[in-house]
Amino acid sequence: TGSITFSDTLWVSNNKSAGGYVSIWEDNEGGNISIAGPNGKRFEIDAYNDTTLRCYAYDDGGNIKGMSFNRTNGDLSIDGNFYRAGQRVADV
Repeated sequence: TGSITFSDTLWVSNNKSAGGYVSIWEDNEGGNISIAGPNGKRFEIDAYNDTTLRCYAYDDGGNIKGMSFNRTNGDLSIDGNFYRAGQRVADV
């Protein structure tokens, strides 16, 4: 019971041969959680600042694609299109 403090990144992986992992750390932007798939492609959840929560992934070219939630005004912003029940929703 109680708090545990790490001075570096916490890595969790049950099977390193599978390539997936979970890591948790904080930086000057806030707290971060990274989740990698079996081929090492990662998704991140980032408390970007005091108002924005981001969920994103890097594409193969190193570009960030994702979504952001603003806690102040409730805005949800996305890169790309939004789909509902398999159909693209325009001008959401």
